[in-house]
Amino acid sequence: MEKKEIVGNVALDYEFYSGEDYYSEGDIEDELLKIVQSNDEDGLYTLINTKNKWEYLYHFSQFRKNIVDWIPFTENAKILEIGSGCGAITGALAEKGKQVDCVELSRRRSLINANRNKKYENIVIKIGNFEKIEPYLDKDYDVITLIGVWEYAGVYLSSKEPFGDFLDLLKKHIKSNGKIVIAIENRFGLKYWAGCREDHTGMFFEGLEGYTKSNGAVTLGKNEMTQLFYEKGYYSQFYYPYPDYKIPFQIFSDDYLPKPGMLTDNGKNFDNSRMVLFDEEKVYDSIIKNNMFSFFSNSFLVILSKTNLEKVESKVVYSKYSNERVNCFQIRTDIIKDISGDFFVCKTPLNETAKTHIQNIYKMYKVLKANNTDEQLKYNKCLWMNDTAKFEYIEGKSAGDMLETYLSVGKKQEAKALIDEIVKIIQSMQNTNFRETQDFVSIFGHCPLEGVPAVNGADIDITFENVIYREGVWNIIDYEWSYDFSIPVNYIIYRLLYDQAPEEIKKWNLCEKYGMSKEEQSIYFQMERHFMEEYVYKNRYVLSGSQIIKPKFVINDATIKNRIETGSEIKVYYDYGEGLSEMNTSYFSCVEKEKTSLNIPINKEVKSIRIDPMECAGIVNLIRIQACSDEEDYTPFFNVNGVITDKNYILYNTSDPWIHIPDIKEGTKSINIEMIVDKVSSVFLEESNRQYNRVQKELEIKIYFDCGTGLSESNTSIYHYKDNENIQLDIPLTDNITGLRIDPMECEGIIRIKNLTAIVGEETYDPIYEINGDVLEKHCYIFDTEDPWIYLTQLKEGTNSLHVELSLDKISKETIKKLRSYLKKMPKRKRK
Repeated sequence: MEKKEIVGNVALDYEFYSGEDYYSEGDIEDELLKIVQSNDEDGLYTLINTKNKWEYLYHFSQFRKNIVDWIPFTENAKILEIGSGCGAITGALAEKGKQVDCVELSRRRSLINANRNKKYENIVIKIGNFEKIEPYLDKDYDVITLIGVWEYAGVYLSSKEPFGDFLDLLKKHIKSNGKIVIAIENRFGLKYWAGCREDHTGMFFEGLEGYTKSNGAVTLGKNEMTQLFYEKGYYSQFYYPYPDYKIPFQIFSDDYLPKPGMLTDNGKNFDNSRMVLFDEEKVYDSIIKNNMFSFFSNSFLVILSKTNLEKVESKVVYSKYSNERVNCFQIRTDIIKDISGDFFVCKTPLNETAKTHIQNIYKMYKVLKANNTDEQLKYNKCLWMNDTAKFEYIEGKSAGDMLETYLSVGKKQEAKALIDEIVKIIQSMQNTNFRETQDFVSIFGHCPLEGVPAVNGADIDITFENVIYREGVWNIIDYEWSYDFSIPVNYIIYRLLYDQAPEEIKKWNLCEKYGMSKEEQSIYFQMERHFMEEYVYKNRYVLSGSQIIKPKFVINDATIKNRIETGSEIKVYYDYGEGLSEMNTSYFSCVEKEKTSLNIPINKEVKSIRIDPMECAGIVNLIRIQACSDEEDYTPFFNVNGVITDKNYILYNTSDPWIHIPDIKEGTKSINIEMIVDKVSSVFLEESNRQYNRVQKELEIKIYFDCGTGLSESNTSIYHYKDNENIQLDIPLTDNITGLRIDPMECEGIIRIKNLTAIVGEETYDPIYEINGDVLEKHCYIFDTEDPWIYLTQLKEGTNSLHVELSLDKISKETIKKLRSYLKKMPKRKRK
């Protein structure tokens, strides 16, 4: 292999590459490489939006860059990225620094990185084990990053104390005023208590229990990390990415911790299925009130330095990303503490097109300030500096804080009085009557309320959190969404009371108190919907509504009781168009030998599901299976890997029984199933195996269904019968089934077709079929094969069932030989 390779502008260095990738996610990496070779950033965004795969989101999402983009780097920074992987962070570093040296164990992942970031001219990727490359690295880096890497210290280094020794090695390569940036999961993160699997092992509670069942990556808690950094001579600044460091949208610090009500985005879990043991939002609020957030934060980002950076530079204490919006509104809001300890706020555009939006904030500040005549109301001061809007930091209690206090102690009247005060402030802003303009329609849609009280030069985002009381004056601190045309006053009040208010206040229906009819509220609802869906987030992939979220197993008292008593659970696999996978599963509890009802939610991306009722042999009484759809409910086609008897019982002689619904119609909202699961004992299983194997060959008929892609073992059903002379089958069909094959037995014999009728609605017809045997007499066929079949290839559109009546006569090979001379005279033909 050549020692160097160039991909675009990126150089790959194989000097220390052993020829083998010791870290890999498997075949998905080949897929990722092909994707980056044929797609630019816009193409990757479209792919994430249309293909619900965690791997695409994790490796290609722009949100991954949020973890480092906010960190101040020195001008012309020289950066070392250890564990650069597929390049999710590398591009952000290349934009922030003059030189980026990457170290990565895997060649394939480095090729993905290089192709993804080939436009940058300042990236070099060194492939190989860090321990071998480290002695040859430069000694003067301004920044060293370990994003999701430090937990693998034991893999990177041959050491008894890999975490500490790793820190010692890094100290040799960082400048005296440089920064080491570490992002890592918190082993005591709240999500793990709440039922998320440990990220690296996929096991529940593994980190909390001290990694007693696994080897490999190990995460740490804040206290042990703090002690280790101190022992190794580092100053440390802890940050708390939320929801976690992989895809963060808020970054907190010890100087700016979250307030109750700020952590509401907890339900998502992208990389694996999870349980939900409690309401994380409520628990977070309790944790915050008890000053324990830093211990339970899901992740950490730590900035290490040899010197105390807070004495020599300003510190970002909080950062919030708004980059789920359309490009021209993508910004970042930072709260910054300068060297003297004073705070200020900055709003920064995240791309060129968003600069106009920031400039408009400054422009509207001047308009709002000029229009304001209320001495009890102020807008926090805004300055325009180098494409950034800089604001004064207003300390005080927000109206939201006051409401939370009142509601927590049951002071409902005081809460209503406070709301009334804020509403009157908004009402006092009226300076015109509403007139619909073209600009208004483009942002809010049409509004048939010509002439109602309005504000020209309006801040529509006056929420309880954006109004702060200080020294007898109400201060409005965020006027990002302000416009210089008329907007109905009641729309601003509607947003305050309905769209942005706490849930308890929404229940009070205060809009009607302030004179808004149901019809008027409906108009404002449509305005708000247009504003959000057609303006702010138009055609954007909003992660908070993402279907990549893995199904959750919700735990309540009943499910805990069931699991304790029976240890039983039903597992459901979801196919999002890429096949069934352990990554896409959810769990439902059941009590053995009692009726279990499942309501399986189906989102629009699900193509098929598989239900595993147990993990051993047994019997399932399938009482009901029904799909609920937007149009009408229907009975879905399904197949099983067991034997269906004539009373809806399914006998499974396998340790992996399943019910597969291969085709879910568009618009299906849920699959509802009622069943009784009965596991069999090992003694019964041993005996039933002998009986089953003897009976199975004699007393089952196998049906193969063609759903447009040909026949396969994955689309089959087995029907059980008792009487060879009188077999009756009623086979349900779905719209997508274009043909089917009936395999009546697995040996030579004679088959008489007594009745074969296809049903379309209330009408019937005789379907065309083929056989692989010979005509013995009318409707009677002889088969000299061990795989006889009847194949229906031309079912009419809309056929919903098939009625079959057969009789079977199994004959020996000797009898076949005697008939062979007769059979030669009988031509094979199609029966029509």
